[in-house]
Amino acid sequence: MKKSVSEINSKAWDIEVENEHWATIPISTEELEKLEQEGFPISLTGSRYLPTDWLGEVVGKDILCVACGGGQQTLLLALKGANVTSLDNSARQLDRDRESASKHQVVVETILGSMDSAQSYPNHQYDYIILGMGAQFVEDISKVFPLIQERLKTNGTFIGAFVNPVCYLFDWEAYENNKMEIKYKVPYSDLTSISQIERVRVIGEDSPVEFGHSLEQIFRGVTQAGMIIHDYIEEFDAKEKMGEYFPSYFSIKAINKE
Repeated sequence: MKKSVSEINSKAWDIEVENEHWATIPISTEELEKLEQEGFPISLTGSRYLPTDWLGEVVGKDILCVACGGGQQTLLLALKGANVTSLDNSARQLDRDRESASKHQVVVETILGSMDSAQSYPNHQYDYIILGMGAQFVEDISKVFPLIQERLKTNGTFIGAFVNPVCYLFDWEAYENNKMEIKYKVPYSDLTSISQIERVRVIGEDSPVEFGHSLEQIFRGVTQAGMIIHDYIEEFDAKEKMGEYFPSYFSIKAINKE
């Protein structure tokens, strides 16, 4: 039987944990001491912190973190005093959340499931829902935003991080040779934009399946689900050559008005 995208990516991210991808490495004690002095700021895109007014006071607030596994954002939110639930498609990423929370004597509830499946979400409404930079691992992003909106309280806050679809335009093989040559169209799909042979050769057989969602799919998807976008920030990825030219990632803040 052919595996679904969520099944493939669940296993792929378990492998990423074993390979110590940067998004799977829990915050160290040394890093945490520095962050504590700054009030435990949160970054969803690598290094740029969310504006302080995006979260405000979260003590006692119910927060659902989606695709934030790895012992990073969930730990910081719990240390801020929030009631944190982590929904992630990787069992090993959730292990990291639990291990980090236990180490620092806080509690993070965990749920294994895919963000595009209604069955994955608890029957609960939250003050905040925070989507880590993981929407690119879901084929149909239009399924995600209504599920998030349904579980936000009225006037609850949605914060989401996304990959700039421009990142998916380039020929990956040329990019590895320090050349930025446009080859693909947006929306991009690992399933249809690139051949499986080329994907395995250039990206790797065990890599997660990715999708470069268009800005319309993201922004209109949020507003069509009944949320109003209030703010927007970008991050230029210093680890990648393309980060010299345009923002690789962005985050939005939206309020649920329904």
